[in-house]
Formats: sequence, C-alpha cells, structure tokens
Amino acid sequence: MERIRKKVITIMQGVVNDLQLDNPDKYRMTFEELGIDSLDTMTIFLEIEENFDIDEIPEDSFLALDTIDKIVVYLGKKLD
Repeated sequence: MERIRKKVITIMQGVVNDLQLDNPDKYRMTFEELGIDSLDTMTIFLEIEENFDIDEIPEDSFLALDTIDKIVVYLGKKLD
C-alpha cells in the first residue's frame, strides 16, 4: 500500500503545483480541503488510470474517492 500511496502523491503533486503533502494527516483531508479544484481532480484521476494501467474509474466514484487514503484503498483492491 505504501508504494501505491507514494505513486498517488507523486501524481497529485505533478498535477497541482505547490501541493504540500508532507504530513500524513493530509492523506485524510478531502481534495476540497487541500485546495484541489474539479479540473485538477479530473486530471489526477486520468493520470492515476494511466499510471496504474487500470480501466476507467467510474465518474460516480470520483465523489467517494476524495482523499488520498480512500484512493489508496480503492487502488489496492483494484490491483489485487
């Protein structure tokens, strides 16, 4: 799971300039709380799909996958 988390953080920081994720408490903060807008959110999910070589993440999942921790759990199940 740590490998997935590191990759997700790298993707997010590549999309959102100046995104500081140096504190693990931020992994539970919502994208909104982190200041990530909807366009960046969409770009993050597209990058995740490409980088993890997974099928399209359903759009209705975007609202539920609103923290790093939730994305990591989702990907862990998807890649198992």
